[in-house]
Amino acid sequence: MLKLKVKPAAGLQVRHPDGRIIDANGETVPNESYYRRLIAAGDLIDLNAPAEKAPKKGAK
Repeated sequence: MLKLKVKPAAGLQVRHPDGRIIDANGETVPNESYYRRLIAAGDLIDLNAPAEKAPKKGAK
């Protein structure tokens, strides 16, 4: 099973299914639908995902 490296979005405390709070500095968690839903909702940040590039100045 693949693992995800995640951390809570700024200002949030997010819990594991068993009630423990996910460390603000990030943790490795199983690649399960619970965590993928939290990433999709914006509650967790996937630290393995490629960073989004900012648009260049002057780009249309």
